[in-house]
Amino acid sequence: MKATYTQKSQEIIFHNNTYEASDLYRYLRREDVLILLNRLPVEEYAHLKSVTFKTCEGADAYGFVYHRRPTGIVICDQSRRTTIRTISAKRGSLEEFGALNNIKWPTLAIRRYLLYHTFLHELRHTQLLENGKKRTRDKMPLEKQANEYADYWRGELYQNHFEHPDPVHNLPSEAEKERLQQYWPKAMEYLQKGMRYKNRKDDRNALLNHEQAIQKIKLYHGDLAIENEDIKKMSWNIIGPHYSLFNMDLGATDDANTYEKVVELLKEHCEIEIINEDNYFELLKVDVNEDEYRKKFRFIDFELQEAEFQLCWAKNYKTNLQMIKPEMITERHLNLFDEIKALITQILKKKHEKN
Repeated sequence: MKATYTQKSQEIIFHNNTYEASDLYRYLRREDVLILLNRLPVEEYAHLKSVTFKTCEGADAYGFVYHRRPTGIVICDQSRRTTIRTISAKRGSLEEFGALNNIKWPTLAIRRYLLYHTFLHELRHTQLLENGKKRTRDKMPLEKQANEYADYWRGELYQNHFEHPDPVHNLPSEAEKERLQQYWPKAMEYLQKGMRYKNRKDDRNALLNHEQAIQKIKLYHGDLAIENEDIKKMSWNIIGPHYSLFNMDLGATDDANTYEKVVELLKEHCEIEIINEDNYFELLKVDVNEDEYRKKFRFIDFELQEAEFQLCWAKNYKTNLQMIKPEMITERHLNLFDEIKALITQILKKKHEKN
């Protein structure tokens, strides 16, 4: 869907200040703001010159305007684990944004709040009053007026359905609210349990609980036509434990002997189905001699009990066995990988003793 923007909105300058803190997340984009502005009468934002997305000081900062230059709005990046304070959210119904009380907000709810409350609130602060005051800051509307303005326009804009694939521009549907009640609290419960296990260095239970959280989040999202940002923000919870649990380092080696022995063991003792073997050479499409390449790198992908694995050897590095991440990790996957590790360790030990 291609949006049509007014000439005035296209004249607004957008700044995307870079940030380094990995915990911060940019919830709004230029297109989000432009769609909102073009739903308003032009006179409401005729004076607006810039919108800046940036990292702000202060844990509770959502957005602001500069007192000396009240023609630009700043929207603040938020923590990936953020939730809107209850005292702030009371300015509008939690249901209006698609959130529940006393529980972490979904990304969609935070975006609704930042766009249809915070931005509208700050927009009112840029509309200077004709009150005869000299100082610019004395002409700026008060907090109460800004809140009333945001509530009014949010009510007006949300009154009729707006045809757009991003649900941030409409009130939560009945289906979204039902899924929110049914799946979101359970997802956050699993997430918190996973974090507690992670803090105890219990990667196994941390991973299982985070996987359960992801499944519940997927059920909450349902048919929402947006990228699943809630799961993207959780990826850092999965990567570490997954690598720790599904990775077997068989040691550094200058030749491929260990790799070849393990391949033989797998074929002999397990009913494996080979998916790929040594095909990285073709995929890389590099101009090197294939024989030379095979002296430096070997790999095999195989399937066992509907789980996919990769055994890889790289010269002067290590022989490594890992599980390729399935759609959902279960206790069965963990047990299966443990069994394969035990089998390889045991047989390699026996072969070493014979030699």
